[in-house]
Amino acid sequence: MPVVQILLPIVLLLLLGRGIAASGIIDAGGWRGIDRLLYFVLFPALIIEAVARAEGGSGEALRLAGCLVAAQAIVTVGGLLLRPVILARLKRSRPAFTSVMQGVVRWNTMVALALVASVHGPEGVKLVALSLSVMIPFANLVSVTVLSIDGDNQSGVDFAAIFSQLLRNPFLISIAVGLIIALSPVKPPEAIGAVLRSLSLGATAIGLIAVGAGLSVRKALTLDPLVLASAALKLVAMPLLAVAIGGAVGLTPMALGIAVLAASVPTASASFVLAREMGGDSELMARIIATHTVAAMATLPLLLMLFGAGLAN
Repeated sequence: MPVVQILLPIVLLLLLGRGIAASGIIDAGGWRGIDRLLYFVLFPALIIEAVARAEGGSGEALRLAGCLVAAQAIVTVGGLLLRPVILARLKRSRPAFTSVMQGVVRWNTMVALALVASVHGPEGVKLVALSLSVMIPFANLVSVTVLSIDGDNQSGVDFAAIFSQLLRNPFLISIAVGLIIALSPVKPPEAIGAVLRSLSLGATAIGLIAVGAGLSVRKALTLDPLVLASAALKLVAMPLLAVAIGGAVGLTPMALGIAVLAASVPTASASFVLAREMGGDSELMARIIATHTVAAMATLPLLLMLFGAGLAN
């Protein structure tokens, strides 16, 4: 299937979200409610439904997870190597460095799930679930550690708080629930499965509409070198690394296509909240998020055209 055919519905849903937001039909509070519905209900249902129906493919899922986590780790090291340049040569603040690091290491899980589900369906979500279970803890560990060291609120690294946060993460909880259902000899009633399938159907479209509503071209129009460096590492270096590592470990075309999709998404919008709560540069973080989101509209289609061979499956 041509990449344009796959991307066109996604782009139209993003534009629909942008149009709804511009019209004022839904206010800021309403969009926050939709985000919470997606984060706590719709996407968890999508994950549970996909993982619960998993049959085999564990080796491929493991290779895909290793590929994505390795790419994530390498770009994280690249971000850390920028620290002396940011602080000494560019004379920027330590909180500003923490925002760059969040932009590099975190990824927008909801966008990744929406794209993978839209292109590959439940089979794709099943494959990428293991990657979620490793990349989310890694991103949180790095982000909180860096903010604890270089943020304005210098209270030391609270590993208990990090662990507690991960235990409450709805995506990780959903993966665990899905695995329990998949491995249990006793299956839930069909009515439960029907509810999960219904919620899953809404997750993809509503998720993409919500992402479109959050697009801010005005905030993205910045030539700040820190913003550009963060975007280059996250939107260009990480996908290329995923392609190289995926090829080296022998990912199937479908899994390689999923790796490109997952590695090419912008940083997580939750980075702004964490920056504000832990003494990061929240204003810079907002510009990084906006730039990543808008720039990904150009980089993602290009990367898919070059390396997304698995989209044809």
